Amino acid sequence: SNDQQYEECRLLPRCGSGPSLFPNITYPFWGNNISKPSFCGQKEFELSCKENQNLTIEIKNITLRIVSANLSDKTI
Repeated sequence: SNDQQYEECRLLPRCGSGPSLFPNITYPFWGNNISKPSFCGQKEFELSCKENQNLTIEIKNITLRIVSANLSDKTI
């Protein structure tokens, strides 16, 4: 249902066992292994959790580790 999808998309991204270090990462970002299904974002903004500790994004076949994010400034 739409309500269930909304709730799933509201979840903070999860990478590792501690608290989310990226509470401000929201739409258009998503990633199946960070608790944000594909319907939560745009295809080219898929995030991944590597080695259960590093949040990454792949851009033009280069994997980048995300160390901080500021969506209002549009920077990661």
